[in-house]
Amino acid sequence: MVSLVRRRVRRQRYWYLVESGRVRGRPRIVWQKYLGTPQRIRELLEKAEAGGGPLEVDVADFGPAPLLALARELGLVETIDRLLPKRDQGYSVGEHLLVAVLNRCLAPCSKLQIRPWFDGTILPRLLGKKEGLSSQDYWNHLDRLDDGLLEAIQFAISRKAVERFGLALDFLYYDPTNFSTHIQDHDDRGNEIPERGPAKDRRTDLRLIGLALLASRDHGVPLLHRTFPGNESEYPLFREEVPRIRRWVEALGKHSSEITLVFDKGNNSAPGLDLVEEAGFHYVGSLRPSLNRDLMTLSLAKFCPCYGEGETATRTYRENRSAYGREVTVVVTFNRQLQEHLEATLEDILVTAEERLRAWATALAEDQAKGRSRGRRTLATCKNRVRKLLGHAEPLFRWSVTRTGRGPFEVSWQRNAAAIRRRALGFGRTVIYTDRHEWGDEEIVRAYRSKAVIEEEFRRLKDTSYLSDTPQYHWTDSKIKGHQLICFLALQLMTILQRQLHRTGHAVTIDELAHALQRWFQVVQLYPGGKTERRLRPMSPVQETLHKELHLEVYA
Repeated sequence: MVSLVRRRVRRQRYWYLVESGRVRGRPRIVWQKYLGTPQRIRELLEKAEAGGGPLEVDVADFGPAPLLALARELGLVETIDRLLPKRDQGYSVGEHLLVAVLNRCLAPCSKLQIRPWFDGTILPRLLGKKEGLSSQDYWNHLDRLDDGLLEAIQFAISRKAVERFGLALDFLYYDPTNFSTHIQDHDDRGNEIPERGPAKDRRTDLRLIGLALLASRDHGVPLLHRTFPGNESEYPLFREEVPRIRRWVEALGKHSSEITLVFDKGNNSAPGLDLVEEAGFHYVGSLRPSLNRDLMTLSLAKFCPCYGEGETATRTYRENRSAYGREVTVVVTFNRQLQEHLEATLEDILVTAEERLRAWATALAEDQAKGRSRGRRTLATCKNRVRKLLGHAEPLFRWSVTRTGRGPFEVSWQRNAAAIRRRALGFGRTVIYTDRHEWGDEEIVRAYRSKAVIEEEFRRLKDTSYLSDTPQYHWTDSKIKGHQLICFLALQLMTILQRQLHRTGHAVTIDELAHALQRWFQVVQLYPGGKTERRLRPMSPVQETLHKELHLEVYA
């Protein structure tokens, strides 16, 4: 308890601010502050009222400022509000999605936690303090986003990004992925997106949400996306996406013949390539090693140096051959460093599987020797246990579980050398194909390998510290699609911001950029009389560049 205490010393009265508390059960003064005589207290108050020290000091997160400036350049709020108008009550639909996008960039959380995060930033001062931003508000707005609106929003904002920032479109990278979720069965409500399928992270026990992404070669800026059911195959999806990509390119006034579409082998099919050629796109892709074993066993003596030196050097072999009913140029690459890395990874997988199997077999033998029973063991349950322990490495082993009469179970295994050789066949090699017959080997290889930018973006979306797509706090189709739109727009803003920094000479990664934005704060001091003073804490070089290039002084 805090109170004022008066004390008399040599006929003078002095005041103290004291805090009392119990120490070992007895009341004691645990803290005190000397205030002085009544005259001194009056002078301190007059000085504070005249503009002395601040009455209150607060700290606000300034990190959203550069992203907000970029979103305003793209007209994000205006575009969404034009397509999804609502009555003038609280924040608009565009402002709701803008706040969610900024949150996803820097501090991903559930829709329930967005309002507390928002209140701790500079955004209430810039967007105004209104009602809204509750989880129910987000659910209501996301339910209004049908497939037509989702496409219209993407087309409009991506078109503005291309025109405003001059994004290069000579190469477009397309790739699908999926995200594991803990969404349970809700099939009775007609939801189709969360489904079990071939998971990228091998979580076959969980439902999946698919995401297809189209990105520019220019810093991997995402241009289009689509959410699809987790059990849908890649190549039928690709056939649906090619006409959509063509419509977007035509809306920009671009010619398809000037664009090369780069995709992975999972999208290969004759009908898919027919659509690509019909749309007028050129293409670069890869072929499955299992369908081109003659190229996997080709002597390295036939390979020529392409680029690089030493262990990182890339060697290539080139020929024309028929693939999916058309004549294409095929370039086979070989990289020694990649080969050694894959061989080491395979060995680690084999060793780990053997260790798990050996530990279980030892425990099984001890239990049988001591007559212990851990559940009802049968030959079938023991075999299932072995399969589970080996996992994806099971085809690489020869193993058996036997039992004579009611005797003990005997487990034996050994590596399958022939299967391991087949698995390692072609390690370090990639089969690339293209209709760009006039290109040289290096140009073809670099075009395909630059597709790594989209893989890096998938990695970011699966990072939980920023730009996180997971965990999904929604389970209905409409809300899942709306959430994916928010993640797509957040990734688009961050990659464009990174591109702007590169153009000023600051070659920072997305990780470094997010780190700088997450640690950018503004100190707010409130003085008597309502005077407010705002200042930014000392800035890093990246923060100073953003502050200068985006003219953030208007937000400070």
